[in-house]
Amino acid sequence: MQNVLVGKRYRLVEKIGAGGMADVYKAVDETLGRTVAVKLMHAQLAQDPSFTARFQQEAKAAANLQSPYIVNIYDWGSEAVSDGSLLYYIVMEYVRGEDLKSIIRRTGALPSAKVAEIGSMVCAALKVAHGYDIIHRDIKPHNIMVLPDGSVKVMDFGIARAGNTQMTQTGSVLGSAHYVSPEQAQGRDLAAASDLYSLGVVLYEAGTGKMPFDGDSPVATALKQVQEQAVRPTSLNPQMDPQLEQVIGFAMAKDPRARYATADAMRRDLLHVARGEPIVGAHGSGDDAATTVMPGVVPLGAGPGGGPADAGTTTVMPAVGDSNAAASSAPIGGRTVPPEPESNKKKIWIWIGIVLALIAAGAIIAWQLGLFDAPPPEPEVVLMPAVTDVTLEVARARLIEAGVAVIVPAETEPGVLDGENGAGTGAGGAAGAIADALTPAEPNEDLITIIEEHHPTLQAGYVIRQDPVEDAELADPANTAVTLTVSLGERMFEIPDLTGMTLDEAREALAEGDFDLESTVEDHNTIPEGQIISQNPDAGEELPGGSRVRVIVSGGVESINVPNVRTMTRQQANTTLTNLGFRVNVTEVFSNDVAEGVVIDQNPREGAALAHGSTVEITVSRGQELVQVPNVINMGEEQAINTLTNAGLRPRVAHAEGDFGIVIAQDPSSGQRVAPGSNVTITIGSGVDDGSGDLLPGDTP
Repeated sequence: MQNVLVGKRYRLVEKIGAGGMADVYKAVDETLGRTVAVKLMHAQLAQDPSFTARFQQEAKAAANLQSPYIVNIYDWGSEAVSDGSLLYYIVMEYVRGEDLKSIIRRTGALPSAKVAEIGSMVCAALKVAHGYDIIHRDIKPHNIMVLPDGSVKVMDFGIARAGNTQMTQTGSVLGSAHYVSPEQAQGRDLAAASDLYSLGVVLYEAGTGKMPFDGDSPVATALKQVQEQAVRPTSLNPQMDPQLEQVIGFAMAKDPRARYATADAMRRDLLHVARGEPIVGAHGSGDDAATTVMPGVVPLGAGPGGGPADAGTTTVMPAVGDSNAAASSAPIGGRTVPPEPESNKKKIWIWIGIVLALIAAGAIIAWQLGLFDAPPPEPEVVLMPAVTDVTLEVARARLIEAGVAVIVPAETEPGVLDGENGAGTGAGGAAGAIADALTPAEPNEDLITIIEEHHPTLQAGYVIRQDPVEDAELADPANTAVTLTVSLGERMFEIPDLTGMTLDEAREALAEGDFDLESTVEDHNTIPEGQIISQNPDAGEELPGGSRVRVIVSGGVESINVPNVRTMTRQQANTTLTNLGFRVNVTEVFSNDVAEGVVIDQNPREGAALAHGSTVEITVSRGQELVQVPNVINMGEEQAINTLTNAGLRPRVAHAEGDFGIVIAQDPSSGQRVAPGSNVTITIGSGVDDGSGDLLPGDTP
């Protein structure tokens, strides 16, 4: 379908991809003059309303998602073709790069830092999609494009759906069996955690070069997702960072509740892996992260044999069930337990009698020792109050109210008066005793430790953590040491100058502030490919840690096709070429065929690809070359004719009274410029009249 115009503006150039639902073409938007990608739904599927609905769902789902890590959707629609059917199309951003699946096939296992970096950018894309309650449902390496600058873009939201929509038929599952989550394989409701499971499988494959589950059919593979544990990645690739293995383990947990709570939480751990830092774990505990979460319990590929299904194909498969119930009801060890012999029953009753006798004897001894007396009352236990997410002042007040870490005023004994001589007796002394009794406890600063640290969300002065934790039992609350970690607010970092850096250098420069680096690629005429052209915010500005920094990266010098400027005027040609970024060199020549000021020729010819700033030579007509009429007055006839002929002119001879045999007049006169081949009339003298009517030869000069 090359050179076909779709939607009255998108000219198809070449086929660049094919899938189960559609083919993808490189195309030119003839309205805006930019290169785009056009996805055309297969004609045989256009008759199925469910597939057309999914195709439209992709456009709607992705059109609202604005992220540097998601392929942009520009347009979509349908139009009638010659056979009367409808052609459905989606117009999207043309991405220069290679899909992750092809990279894995070509290179095998990728370095752990690179796998973590790619995964963090996919998480950033999923964070945006999940923010709109959109589940991708088909995360796989085929749908992750890696750009020349190392960034990634997630594409193909063809089976994505909003959390509150129903696009899947009952009893069937749409997805790629090698990457679906257990709950997706079983046809259950999906949440964001399902995409994180699929991403975990992608990272497993990228880090080991192998898929964790592979069966001889999509259903067999999906069953493995539900029933089996994957081999530890480090047993397949000992070079893998154990921290990355932990992240993959959290993401691939069978129970969605055991996975990362959000794509952003997984992204942060992957960034820690990329920088060689300890991860936090799926539930915010460093201890969790240190726990083995992916035991290698089966060899890779164990189970039914046979050729593996295409791991990249998005298919419809029946929902598979959970075999746990069947497994639990099977006989233990695969055999039936035999009935117990009758002779053993008598022995059992004998032992029961012995045990009862021992219990009775022990009870008598315990009664004699007073062990059955009522125990003394246990001291009242005070629970540690909650003092987090409040100001330090409120936290102190709650500690005082609960009597924790406080100095309690000494109690005044009844009837004791102030002073040795009874001073303070009477009403005044009673009032003082009552005041002492009502004096509140004071915080014991020796027992309260304040630690200050920055926090990304809590404003300055609020308590981040407490020790002891909330509801901890305190045997001696007044003398309990308390540690409060108080927020200093967000930590601010100065943005460095990133211009001229590569993306890897920029990430390293921004690592301290854990900034989210977002990049776009633009062609540039002077800055080398891969270097940063500009940034936002500017260098020197201060931002909280984790903020987003946007940069524009040079895609190198753009190649431009030379247009046809022949037959244009010199001004038109110069404007056309300079607007495209070319320099223009003009040569003027005379032409008898082309009007003055019109382009005769150009170099290079139309269609040649040149870099921005290259020079195009054009040849412009000066019109016909004019000839200057020579002076032939007083020449002899023959000499005058030869002179005019040699000048490219046509002599015409006339005669008149005058000096005999010489030119006495010419028209046009000498010095005038005329077209080559123009006529010049010369008048030759025929003699002088002496009055008799006879002409006499004149004096010769």
